[in-house]
Amino acid sequence: MTAMRLGDLTMPLVLVALAAGFAAAAPEFLTPRNLSMLLIELSVTAVLALGMLLVILPGQIDLSAGSGVGLVGGVAAVLVFRAGWPAPAALLLAAMLALLVWTAMGLLIVRSGIPAFIVTLGGLLVFRGLFWLTIRSSTVPVTRGGEPNLYAALASAYLPSSLGLALVAAFTALAAGLMGHRRSTRRAAGLVVETGEVSFLKVFTAAQAVLLTVLVCNHYRGVPVVFLILCTVAAATHVLTVHTRFGRALFAIGGNEEAARMAGIPVGPTITAAYALMGLVVALTGFLQTGVTDV
Repeated sequence: MTAMRLGDLTMPLVLVALAAGFAAAAPEFLTPRNLSMLLIELSVTAVLALGMLLVILPGQIDLSAGSGVGLVGGVAAVLVFRAGWPAPAALLLAAMLALLVWTAMGLLIVRSGIPAFIVTLGGLLVFRGLFWLTIRSSTVPVTRGGEPNLYAALASAYLPSSLGLALVAAFTALAAGLMGHRRSTRRAAGLVVETGEVSFLKVFTAAQAVLLTVLVCNHYRGVPVVFLILCTVAAATHVLTVHTRFGRALFAIGGNEEAARMAGIPVGPTITAAYALMGLVVALTGFLQTGVTDV
């Protein structure tokens, strides 16, 4: 294990200092309602950041993500609230559109040799123009008008207090089980295994953080469903990047693309797949961002 350096604590200390400053200037900053709102906003942005991670790992970039979020969310909103489509059908069509567009961008980057910076910068401008054309330069109200409003129902939903506490217990059990499995696997492979005290402290600290989050949210309306979506996407991203061949290929390409190609890794298809996944994440973020209107 490597020793923690002071530089590793810079960002957490800055974050704590900012929170203390805001709390001193406005005491309502630390109220459960405001912290829940911040958690929702964080969740929407973090979902998109996880998709960007998949693109950055192989050494690529996507400047069009923000405009794509607006376009995909706008397309789905127009289909639901102006064209009268059923919400599931509209969301599915918009997601498929994002998947196709980002796959096409990935193919263009791989096959043409044009840098991702240029391709996605062009996408940013095109998507921004298409967004305003789609919504006709006017607001598309996302109201609570019944079944078609899957947007607001999803983005403004909260778990009951009891279910939030049950999730804490489930998380603690899962974390302890995974930690035990990891220790036994490393021991069987003859690798160094951290002490039981360290393992316990890791699980205990994580469980305490989750419990604190749930308790704060329960003092308002409960744990936001958007936060659970973030946790699901984060877990899927972790499994994909750490425990799959595709994830190892992403790291290898980002480390040395030529060496990865000589090692037999399909560089082009892997990068294209990363952009395709980015398209799906953009679609999900667009749906969440459009739905967070009345929380």
